[in-house]
Amino acid sequence: MRLVAIAAVLVLAFAAAAPAVETSRVPPSKSVPAAAPVSSATPVFREGGETMADAVPIETLPFSDTASTIGHVDDYDEMCPYGGMGAPDVVYKIVASSDMMIDVDLCASLYDTKVYIFQDVQQNTVACNDDGCGYSGYQSHLDDVYLPSGHTYYLIVDGYGSAAGTYVMDVIPSGPPCTVECPPGALIEQEPWCYDGYVDDYNSGCGHDPVIFEDIAPGAPGETVTLCGTGGTFLYNGWSYRDTDWFQLTLDEPKSITACCEAEFPVLFMLLYTGDCSDLQYDYVLAGPCEPACLSRSVGPGIVWLWVGVDVFNGVPCGRDYVMTIDGYTAATSVEAGSSWGTVKAMYR
Repeated sequence: MRLVAIAAVLVLAFAAAAPAVETSRVPPSKSVPAAAPVSSATPVFREGGETMADAVPIETLPFSDTASTIGHVDDYDEMCPYGGMGAPDVVYKIVASSDMMIDVDLCASLYDTKVYIFQDVQQNTVACNDDGCGYSGYQSHLDDVYLPSGHTYYLIVDGYGSAAGTYVMDVIPSGPPCTVECPPGALIEQEPWCYDGYVDDYNSGCGHDPVIFEDIAPGAPGETVTLCGTGGTFLYNGWSYRDTDWFQLTLDEPKSITACCEAEFPVLFMLLYTGDCSDLQYDYVLAGPCEPACLSRSVGPGIVWLWVGVDVFNGVPCGRDYVMTIDGYTAATSVEAGSSWGTVKAMYR
């Protein structure tokens, strides 16, 4: 998919996440949803807690609950993309003793819902959805949310605007955490692991002044170039950032490139083909942990960049591994001396 808006690529590639909670904006209007269907779900009515302090624990998965936000207070809000206080909310929590991935499904709920997850504190949002599914399309769903171990996650069931009502929530595991193995003989990214307070002066590409890239040499004819690196998220001056890795390919002639990335985190992978920070044009793909993200394009001659980063700004510990492969990136074909034009002419003297 080609996107040419420079503002969009800046957000995708190297901008910091805005503060997690924004309540000053008036939510954009949405059309009136269809009438809510009559629910056939068997009520459970455990109902979430009022605040993070009394959040209802989710101790085993899968977890299901049918309850209501009516009568609760509006304690929290999140922009995704609609914000604005007014809707009552309830809170659940998951204490992650091991890495996990979950889906959160509010699709059978009977009002215009919103759902989001905080890691440890309100200011650290790891996932959010407003409109994703349901009878009106205004119910909420989160797919493949990665929850690293050692943290408490607060799951907030909220609503758009002042909407409230009966919610039907299912929280299910969406896949086991995965491990990516670096194959023998692969190139190794030389950047150190990120950490809170980290300043990325290594291969942060167009996001750095001056720009800085990590060069990758072409392979031999028929060779797949393989590189192993790491990614993660970190805090700097109270803002959330992600480690961004920019790799530079130099092509002497047109090539058909296929590049793939497989990571231990939700990955955003881009192929930027203009070689110009003032005119970034690119293809991109998203993939979950241990799912291959692949891009193909005919490029060159000239500079091409490959970009690897976490698809979120929070919640992924630094040092998570990825493996990137590049097919078609080979040195220019040379003409053997025995086949040169001078040699051929000499044969007929």
